[in-house]
Amino acid sequence: MINAFLFFIGLILLVKGSIYTVKYSSSLAKKFGVSEFVIGLTLVAIGTSLPELVSSIVASFKDASSIILGNIIGANIANITLVIGLAAITSKLVVKTEFVKRDAHMLLACLFLFIFVILDNKISLIEGIFFLLFYFSYLVFIFHSKKKLNGFNEFIPYFFKLEYLLTIKSFFIRNLSNKKKKRKNQFYRGIIGDIVIIIISLFAVIYGANLMIERAIYFAELYSFPKFLIGILISLGTTAPEMTVSISAARKGFGDIAIGNAIGSVIVNTLFILGFASLISPIKMVEGNFLFVILALVFFSLAFFTLIKVKKEISKFEGIILIILYLIFLSWTLIRQAI
Repeated sequence: MINAFLFFIGLILLVKGSIYTVKYSSSLAKKFGVSEFVIGLTLVAIGTSLPELVSSIVASFKDASSIILGNIIGANIANITLVIGLAAITSKLVVKTEFVKRDAHMLLACLFLFIFVILDNKISLIEGIFFLLFYFSYLVFIFHSKKKLNGFNEFIPYFFKLEYLLTIKSFFIRNLSNKKKKRKNQFYRGIIGDIVIIIISLFAVIYGANLMIERAIYFAELYSFPKFLIGILISLGTTAPEMTVSISAARKGFGDIAIGNAIGSVIVNTLFILGFASLISPIKMVEGNFLFVILALVFFSLAFFTLIKVKKEISKFEGIILIILYLIFLSWTLIRQAI
């Protein structure tokens, strides 16, 4: 009972700490003149996946690769089905054409890249570096083409021709050439408070992740559960920030933000988090049968892609179907373990 209590305390600290870290980091960035577009592209996009990131880093140090993979694959499936489903039953989600042209195709690219890399049952240091490079070049591509309707087919030559290096160079040259505007008061009211809350929140995230992963490993060993199954169950909690953002956006009528947040998190989870975690320690599929969950991820991703490409919207009924599909996946995963 004590270990179960500590596990949930760790999960709460991890999720709540992540939410406050994103909120006050965004507030601090705005006070220093950072645009909302850049904040959304970096802090919010990565911030909503902060629970998966920190828990994966902690699991890497503890050599618990199966928990990392279970958490990331489980979180990706939850984002595509549960998170989008919950947002859709709140309000019909209309999908913008540019989202299908660029981000939905990027989702499939991440999926097939992950499958290709994991064929040898591991993600090595070199593969992790490629994941990170692919992700950051995509961020630069989005920043570079924010006023254009550039699709994924334009990103591929952009990536392999190293054009993102020119984009970064021109960005810094443009900003350094501009005269610095004088500010009457550099330290705006509230900056110190933001910094203090960010530090406390980050401490809560790190401590909560460590507490949760330690207890997850304890339960896996105590009850002979595969660690990847523990990771899938953990993903129900680590996707809480995505659920909060997507449902809130759907209620306010911003269906594109709701979908973009969920799919953006899948991209971050696959490229940034797995890439970063593999720098600490190679990620290996050392135990458990991952075939079922990987096939489930492929099926849900292709079904979602087909749905938004054909219909350009997700209705309340389709949202209910997505939620049911997730519950079937989760139930079947648990049943397979019990048999």
